[in-house]
Amino acid sequence: MYRSALVLALSAILLGACGKQAAETQAETQVSASATSTAQHDRSADRTVFVQECTASWPKSQQTAAVQQYCDCMADYVMNKYDAETYRRIDDAIRSQQSNAETEAFMADLNGNGLKACPAPAAE
Repeated sequence: MYRSALVLALSAILLGACGKQAAETQAETQVSASATSTAQHDRSADRTVFVQECTASWPKSQQTAAVQQYCDCMADYVMNKYDAETYRRIDDAIRSQQSNAETEAFMADLNGNGLKACPAPAAE
């Protein structure tokens, strides 16, 4: 139960952290020559923010190497499974507290397949 609550809270925090980047990316991708380069950079920034927010969501005393590995794994899972457009659309919906079928499916995916791919470390 602790893991389920953590994943749900974590995903809401992590997705909210990328909101400003999503707006910037949307504007930047309209510039055709640099759109691909910018999108790749922003995707890298999305991943970095995801890992930082994931790690920070754990109590300071539990921010261990195992938690860092878990957060890296979850970031890889999310970034590989969801393209930038889908990820940012879900991010926007969660930030604006608009639950819909897509956000519910995302949360269920993190809580199910995400935790299978990246088991949360045991609380110490």
